[in-house]
Amino acid sequence: GRCILSAVVEKDGSLSHFKILKDIGGGCGEAALRSAQSMQSNGVIWIPGKLQGKIVRSTVVIPVNFKIKLAQDSITR
Repeated sequence: GRCILSAVVEKDGSLSHFKILKDIGGGCGEAALRSAQSMQSNGVIWIPGKLQGKIVRSTVVIPVNFKIKLAQDSITR
């Protein structure tokens, strides 16, 4: 499944104002949010938007894909 997040890219390239736009449940939305928020503590810098040559805050949409694997024992036939 896929969760969709949004965040604001600040003028300095940091992310803020995270939101879960689409959640598939089972804690996946919160896990995607923690993962996106951890980018800041790991020093990831985004390229901020430009409008008429000036650096501006912008919104980015971040899709997060999940592939859930079931344990073989949990499959009933």
